[in-house]
Amino acid sequence: MPRLGLLFLCVPLLFSCADQKGPAIRILIAHAADAKTGRCIDPDGTQPNDEPLTDSTMRISIRAHAPNDPGGSFLCDRVLHAPTEQPYLRLSTNGIATVDIYAEMFRQADMSDPTLGQNAQVGPFRRVASGQLLGLPVDGSPLPILRLFPTQSFRCVADRLHQARAFHSATLLPDGEVLFVGGVSASPDPNQPSDALDGNDHLFLTGTVEVWSPATGKFTQVTEPMGLQPRAFHQAALLNDIPPYQILLVGGITSPTPTSPVLAPNQGATEGTRFAPFDVGTVPVPLPIQAASAEVLTFTPDPTMPSATWAPAAGFAPGAFQAGAPLKGGIAVAGGIDYTPGVDGTVLTHSTEITSQVNGGAPNTGMISTARVGATLSPLYGDTALVWGGGRAPMDPGGDLVTGLTSAAPKGAAVMLATTPLTQFHTATVFTASANAASVLVTGGFTVGAGAIAMQPPAAAEAARVLSITDGKPITAAPVTLSGYSADPVCMDPARYRPAGWESATLLPSGQVLVTGGSPTFVAGATPCNDCEMGGAGLLCSLDQASLFIPPSTLAKLSPMQVGRYGHSSTLLSDGTVLIAGGLNQSSGAPRTVGDAEIYNPRGYVPLYNTADPATPDADDPLAVDIKNAGLARAPGDVARDPHNNFPPAKPCGSF
Repeated sequence: MPRLGLLFLCVPLLFSCADQKGPAIRILIAHAADAKTGRCIDPDGTQPNDEPLTDSTMRISIRAHAPNDPGGSFLCDRVLHAPTEQPYLRLSTNGIATVDIYAEMFRQADMSDPTLGQNAQVGPFRRVASGQLLGLPVDGSPLPILRLFPTQSFRCVADRLHQARAFHSATLLPDGEVLFVGGVSASPDPNQPSDALDGNDHLFLTGTVEVWSPATGKFTQVTEPMGLQPRAFHQAALLNDIPPYQILLVGGITSPTPTSPVLAPNQGATEGTRFAPFDVGTVPVPLPIQAASAEVLTFTPDPTMPSATWAPAAGFAPGAFQAGAPLKGGIAVAGGIDYTPGVDGTVLTHSTEITSQVNGGAPNTGMISTARVGATLSPLYGDTALVWGGGRAPMDPGGDLVTGLTSAAPKGAAVMLATTPLTQFHTATVFTASANAASVLVTGGFTVGAGAIAMQPPAAAEAARVLSITDGKPITAAPVTLSGYSADPVCMDPARYRPAGWESATLLPSGQVLVTGGSPTFVAGATPCNDCEMGGAGLLCSLDQASLFIPPSTLAKLSPMQVGRYGHSSTLLSDGTVLIAGGLNQSSGAPRTVGDAEIYNPRGYVPLYNTADPATPDADDPLAVDIKNAGLARAPGDVARDPHNNFPPAKPCGSF
């Protein structure tokens, strides 16, 4: 892909018919992480410089929203040459409450481009970057910077979490914002500027809440809800569609003494995950930890001072390291550990319960076949779900096929699948589903040792697999085909695929799955099988590895993330991009919780456009549906045109 750079493009918007130019907007290329520090932004606010711009074609499009019209409709577009042309746009405010501004950068394909001439739907333009500002009020106030993100790449967000955190929850709200709750941090004090772990690699819990806005690209602290439990490794589900928003928080770990550390790296001497509630040494010292009870967080959005309150939620047993998934107006959780409340937290009860709630009703509880720790729960079709992995011993059943998920008594039936390793803290993503069948991508995780201890990730040949589930038939598993990765069982090739636990996976609108980061194989003193790639070796090392699963069976290598991490969140935003935030990282041998955020732009580099049928839109055009519904057609790098009237420009924006 061509090198991208910084564009200072002034596009004054005039929300009136007068001659004044109105508020200006700058369009930039989002910056990369600093090569020396491995950060997008330092805790003191310092961030790397942006890149210079080279020639390109820029298309700017406007979607307008009338009052009480969240969907909006296509208003106009404009094409210009960057960086030489500096347009302004004139928009009437009649009937308009807010606007969305989209910018796409195109370049002409080089004659050596292998896609030229091979496909009737491939045009001459290549989309090299795109970005947008959503929900902007037409009140004449200054407009935020519009940042472009390179195609099929990761770039930094120009702000950082107020409290660096990992194993938190990130909930997409109906207004497009993302709400972050809890997690583990380097300190219980949200005002501590350092994100570095202490000398014993302790992790603390946080109950802080913050919200990210796609309109500004900024994180805003939420007025702290007094009494909200600090928690991590929990599940979160949005219960309603209008503000104030209610978010159900279920399970996870908490502590009766929030100012004390709760976890430290586990060297395998005690039961638990790679992190354990012990100061690990010759004589392990217990840390105060217990399973968290359920709560409902009520969030009131506000541009300057968002706030939240909380209330306890009944019907969910406390549980740490549960499987879970949101349902419509509720949630389902299964398995987990109930740490006995007290100062040592050493007595464990492994759960075989599955509990589900829908549409705000009372929770219903049933049973699965096997106690599970760090499993996944995936709704499939109808009232059926798959609980996968976990277990307390390597020979436990691979999963449970749950029927009656939302009934009064959901029930799991053991699935024996000896051809796949039993893992915990893997990802499971349903990428196709019909009335009685589904396909699930499972990646990474840690293999399960005796006593539910997390061991190393599976071998590369087994770490990613596709489960096929059809009603009334046995579940089958098939390996994926690696693309761009080398098959390297002896861990010598730097281009090898690195299996990892605590990855994050996101289903994209295309049906593909983005898989990022993770905690890889680490064996002390092993040569050469050590998959750590970010700043040294050890249980705290992370990956910047990113992959794209292309159905039905290909796992393709992507350019890496800007910041290596695990225990992070990846949230599909309303514009189709993915927000990556938080996690743990060991940069230059110094472990830290991550405050950096970055965005992955999944749009295609080669836009598809059927010249024989202009009504067939480019699938990655952010306004494709709007334009088609308006009876127009728009080729990549061009304005919308009327295909029934000799293709004149249909709705040009403003003037030069």
